[in-house]
Amino acid sequence: MHTKKDYDKAWEIQKEASVLGSEAKRRYETLLEEVDLYLARERTDVLEAGDQ
Repeated sequence: MHTKKDYDKAWEIQKEASVLGSEAKRRYETLLEEVDLYLARERTDVLEAGDQ
């Protein structure tokens, strides 16, 4: 039998996991944006080099 204290602890762990998951998703999306910007700059550099 689980006590209220057990359920409260489980709830706190679940809330913390949710926060960590949200942070990880934000970081992942930020990294994707940085990769997109990097690739766009690289493509621009290649295209400009081809024009010269």
